[in-house]
Amino acid sequence: MKKLIALVVAAFMLAGCGNFVTDFGIPSVVIAGAGSEDRSIRDANGNVTRVAFVVKYTIRTLPGSPLGVISQLNLVGGGTLSGGEVLSCAPSTPVDGCPVINGEITFNQFPATGSIRVESYDANSANGGGRTVFLPRPVTLY
Repeated sequence: MKKLIALVVAAFMLAGCGNFVTDFGIPSVVIAGAGSEDRSIRDANGNVTRVAFVVKYTIRTLPGSPLGVISQLNLVGGGTLSGGEVLSCAPSTPVDGCPVINGEITFNQFPATGSIRVESYDANSANGGGRTVFLPRPVTLY
């Protein structure tokens, strides 16, 4: 009887834990900066009208992760970046062999170095469940 009571108490403690999630279909990904570049924007005559600054990033599925959607990346201090559909990756696949999404954001002026940081992402599983996944620490894209 004591073991049953201890088991029930442990179950209630786990149910109250904010990180205890029953949706195992949420994709797991690695988010990383992929460089930046200046990009010339030209008018109809081929003349450079302005120069834009582009920051690139990647979202890579981890081995063993299921199919799903990363609907957005949430930035520190507010703002979002687009995500996309992530394909599943077999558990035996090396990380660099898993599917990747390439994204970019364009600025008219240079952003401050270290100002574009991702703190979480919104993910949806193929079975319709969804939640916000918080990163252990923010990922700096630029």
